[in-house]
Amino acid sequence: MTYICTVCGYKYDESAEKTLFKDLKGDWCCPLCGAPKGMFEPENQETNESENHTAAEVLIDTLQENGLRFVFGMVGHSNLGLADAIRKNVEKGKMEFFGIRHESSAAFAASAYGKLTGKPAACLSIAGPGATNLLTGLCDAALDNSPAIAIMGQVPTSELDYGIFQELNLTSIFESVAQNQYTLFENSDFAKTANEAYANAVVKRGVSQIVVPDDVQTAAASPSKTFPKTCKTECYPSPKSLEKACQMLEKSSRPAILMGFGAKGAVKECLDFANILNAPIFTTYRAKGFVNESGELACGVLGRSGTSASMQLAEKADLIIAAGCGFSKHTGLSKTVPVIQIDNDPSAFGKRRKADCAILSDTKLALSALFAMVKEKAVKKQDFRPEIKTLKENWISEKSKRAAKNETNSISPAFACQVLSKKIPEKSIISVDVGNVAYSFGRYFEAKNQRILLSFYLGSIGVGLPSAMGAYCATKEDGEFKNLPVFAVVGDGGLAQYLADWTTVSKYKMPIKCVVFNNSELAKISLEQTNARFNVWSTSLKNPNFAEFAKSCGTFGIRVSEAEELEEAVEKALQFDGPALVEVMTNPNLS
Repeated sequence: MTYICTVCGYKYDESAEKTLFKDLKGDWCCPLCGAPKGMFEPENQETNESENHTAAEVLIDTLQENGLRFVFGMVGHSNLGLADAIRKNVEKGKMEFFGIRHESSAAFAASAYGKLTGKPAACLSIAGPGATNLLTGLCDAALDNSPAIAIMGQVPTSELDYGIFQELNLTSIFESVAQNQYTLFENSDFAKTANEAYANAVVKRGVSQIVVPDDVQTAAASPSKTFPKTCKTECYPSPKSLEKACQMLEKSSRPAILMGFGAKGAVKECLDFANILNAPIFTTYRAKGFVNESGELACGVLGRSGTSASMQLAEKADLIIAAGCGFSKHTGLSKTVPVIQIDNDPSAFGKRRKADCAILSDTKLALSALFAMVKEKAVKKQDFRPEIKTLKENWISEKSKRAAKNETNSISPAFACQVLSKKIPEKSIISVDVGNVAYSFGRYFEAKNQRILLSFYLGSIGVGLPSAMGAYCATKEDGEFKNLPVFAVVGDGGLAQYLADWTTVSKYKMPIKCVVFNNSELAKISLEQTNARFNVWSTSLKNPNFAEFAKSCGTFGIRVSEAEELEEAVEKALQFDGPALVEVMTNPNLS
């Protein structure tokens, strides 16, 4: 009988086994790749297996072997083969599938999962409108550098380019969004495509798009005989860039540290570096929650959604150490202050502002090296703790004044955030929606080592609820997010866009706690119209009773319109075993 190595494809006849397959330890192995004897199968068995596998099964099975665990999507007529392959993995306990009510929710959920874990989840759609519904959420993943895999059905290959029902050129439509694009046909290597799609999503931190025509999904295919390609690399700083940075630090009298999302793995190093320099720490909105904002050197978010303490201290700084920052317009950092920029992506330097010293490195490695150099050279700086304390106390006093502006049947957003600061536990994941609620949360919520999710660069309203669904999946795995509570802090305008997916939260018993600020208005747009000297027009909203809607879905719901009732309502939601929604009647004019 002839046997075949399932790793490299080498064949041998069993009569030749004793002469060909002995390694130095005396164990049988493949002479080409070293695979153990157990990796060999009879050649005819492989042939039978090939006949029993479909292309969709090989594709999905190989993605699962790479590490894909969660799929969000909607089953439909042009992805039935793909859906069946996913079903088989679900029934074996290898995957989990969440049937959503709108494909954009699926893409937002996958994007959020990628932002947290650095691994891709997948979103599944049919051809045509199902695929185009994925576009907004995938744009969010692309702009926020989040790994995600989009698996799309397509019309049969025999009908491509005939303009039939639901046919669109999905490659062209997603060309500016996907880092990697694959359209599969019967002669495609499905296992290789799956390996590449997964690896590229991780390494390039973006979207891999896989389009599979309807007939191809059920075509016979060979099972995977290849290994996953994903790998991790570390980027070390050059001595020259470190020396230049150290010289700038020696000359500086008021250095400050700006933490961005790229510092997520270097929080301790940022804090240690701030302490040795006695320097204030600001965060971008995306890094809010990385440090406890009540700390001596922590000043909160810098920018439009930030604190007055951060703004005033940033204006006085004569050097900024920017750790993993994108320098978005929202952050508002002056372009005149010198910057030491640390980033592991070469394209980040000079993208939005000049880097006076560019350190190409993982943030953790660069800050550790700089810490050692500063310590060795005994670089001393003035202790800014007293000044930071005074400015923070002034800001806390201002927040308290704004939080006290409650009225009958109307709660100040500052007060709502004050209560949430007290009730949301440390080590939580908080998904925030775009709009007035994001500004209030950034300014008034005092973070305590939580992870914050938002549509940071796309700024897509409605992101809050579906992102919380993706975050829930991250809490189901071993790692830093395991079993953490998940919150969605959203506005009425955003929640209404994807309100139907509260039924998804209910169906899968996701223990998400949702707090909706209901002001019956697109308040941020009203403010923009006012500031631009336009009439406030078409920003009022007609809302349902969100709390009653939550109850109708079989979940907890409560509406609060009086400030003194809010804390108890949030506590009831926290104690409820399952999804819970707290509707807070707010007034943007009170903030």
